[in-house]
Amino acid sequence: METEIAVDLNQFMQNNIAQHKILASKYDKNVDIELSDEEIIMDCDASKLEQVINNMVGNAIEHSGNSTEIKVESEPGKGASFIIKLPVKGHKEG
Repeated sequence: METEIAVDLNQFMQNNIAQHKILASKYDKNVDIELSDEEIIMDCDASKLEQVINNMVGNAIEHSGNSTEIKVESEPGKGASFIIKLPVKGHKEG
């Protein structure tokens, strides 16, 4: 059963990424966050959003090279959308 609630994306991301910083330190990696200055409120299933972000950031942490810098960025999209960017510095494709 899906339950949509109003979510402040910037606050949601701050809380979520704080947890990932602990995991990143175990892998000798750094996770930075750069959020939009604009408030982004959206109605969504927060548990599914959390699962998507956990998968994206967790995979970046676990599968990138040593001393990698991971930066999570958010910005408003068009209409009722948002954009999350996850550039990974120092990662070499293999």
